[in-house]
Amino acid sequence: MNESNQTTSIHILNKTYHVKCPKEQMYALRQAALYLDEKMREIVDTTHLRGQEHIAIMVALNLAHEILSLHSKEEQFQTNLAHRLQTLHKKVTDSLSTNLEELPL
Repeated sequence: MNESNQTTSIHILNKTYHVKCPKEQMYALRQAALYLDEKMREIVDTTHLRGQEHIAIMVALNLAHEILSLHSKEEQFQTNLAHRLQTLHKKVTDSLSTNLEELPL
């Protein structure tokens, strides 16, 4: 067992879970648990589902949708950025070429 792992307790929907985690990732684990708890409570409040499995599946579907949406937005951003960089590169290259042609020999 890795000596840097520690056991911590997280609370999700009024249940306690004991999780081993590297010490340096403990804060991120707690933040993830808080986020998951919040999302599960939102599902309970909006759907009135009570079964933990159904709640977890609904949260998983919502989170998967969020992740896929973020990936799509990231791809669009990368495409737009690449296009803008190509345009800028062409403008700089054209400007340098024009300026070099105007220099007296």
